[in-house]
Amino acid sequence: MSLLSLKIDVNFVSKKIAFIIENRIKFRSRLIKNIITATKELSYGIFVSCSGRLNGVDIARTDSISYGSIPFQSIDKNVTYGYSIANTTKGLQSVKVFINV
Repeated sequence: MSLLSLKIDVNFVSKKIAFIIENRIKFRSRLIKNIITATKELSYGIFVSCSGRLNGVDIARTDSISYGSIPFQSIDKNVTYGYSIANTTKGLQSVKVFINV
């Protein structure tokens, strides 16, 4: 099977990470890293950015995890984008996912 025949749904990956964050699991947990590494095996690279009041702290910040290569400066590469919002008890957190297919 080639990479072109495999279909990766970026919105599904971002909603799955947002659902895990809503269930009070930390952003850099092993569960989220397993989802990212499983997605990376089907693509050239993945970049996940989460912003908001991460892990229940008082000040909002942005945290990101990346594996592989994501060419943000190039237009000719096939980079797909997914966005979702996690509604937690401390407020809203945004999850952005970029996948280089």
